[in-house]
Amino acid sequence: MQKKLNPREVRNKLIRLSEALFGEPAEVDEGEAEELLAAAGIDASELDARMYSRLNTTAQRYWTKQQSVPPLLKQALEVLRPASAPARNEKELAIQAKSLIERLVETAKLVPALAKYQTPRFATLYRNKGQITESDKDLIDKAKSEIEDKLRKMGEEGNEP
Repeated sequence: MQKKLNPREVRNKLIRLSEALFGEPAEVDEGEAEELLAAAGIDASELDARMYSRLNTTAQRYWTKQQSVPPLLKQALEVLRPASAPARNEKELAIQAKSLIERLVETAKLVPALAKYQTPRFATLYRNKGQITESDKDLIDKAKSEIEDKLRKMGEEGNEP
């Protein structure tokens, strides 16, 4: 008859088995970890978000008691903090703004290449229709036409030999 293992023994046994199978945590690089997760059908970004949420809930218990958060928990929160989280200070705000601008510029660079294949089409939607005047609608339609003309010209320039 097997003796009943206590939780610490179970955890230690799982750690030993995991290390025998995958190696020590320091030996597994980020790419390999993502491959292993994908092979198991786990989305790495979703796992990060769930882990951050759980760790943040744990940290909130410390904050509500006005206690300091343990250093490893604090470090894990920093590492897993999603880019979409609101900035906590000016430095983070500047980093987020720079990242957003870089993504916008990269997307804008793709527009001429995409225009070769198909000119983008715009659909005008007016929110709060009761609050928008005819002159506002005319301005929006004019801006839409100007953008479509510029994209059409960019596409024509890109198709020239």
